Amino acid sequence: MKKNWHREKIELLSATERIPLYVVADSAIARRGLAEGRLIPLVIVDTASRPDIEELARVHEAIGPGDVISSWASFSRNHDPLYLILKFTRPSRCVLMIHFDLSKQYSLIDFIVRAQALYIQPGRPGDKITNSLERPRLIVEVPDMGFSNDWDIMLLAVLTKKLRTQGLSRQRARADARELILKWRTLSDFRMGI
Repeated sequence: MKKNWHREKIELLSATERIPLYVVADSAIARRGLAEGRLIPLVIVDTASRPDIEELARVHEAIGPGDVISSWASFSRNHDPLYLILKFTRPSRCVLMIHFDLSKQYSLIDFIVRAQALYIQPGRPGDKITNSLERPRLIVEVPDMGFSNDWDIMLLAVLTKKLRTQGLSRQRARADARELILKWRTLSDFRMGI
């Protein structure tokens, strides 16, 4: 599979930046006047070991969006886990790697790829959006970078494999996987009226 997702090498300068962030909850937000009213996925990540990210979110909320470089990465042949690496350069420098379990979080990854944006909210295990609405969060752009074509292939493979474990033939599982993808993409294409 062609790997053209990495436009720029993102260096991790400290041991702290090498600590992956795990998603403890996810949701979506749509706002009038932002991203043409489309739904943008939100992830709450466990930042117990990364107070720098909590500070970054606070600063971002006060000052506004800064500059960020994003890249999808995988360090295994089967692309599981998959990481979204974000390098913030302004208002302050910070690198974070969000860990995604491809076999379980494929719909969330697909949502991010299609929205080309993501809200990131610092948190702890057990946090949910309903009990943390007032907390600061970051919004970042996640441009395609050539990843979406490879992603479509990975997603179809993951879903086909999942359906095969339910006893479907390879051909039937592949057809059903395609249908499922089309259905949930219709839901994620929702736009709030202006």
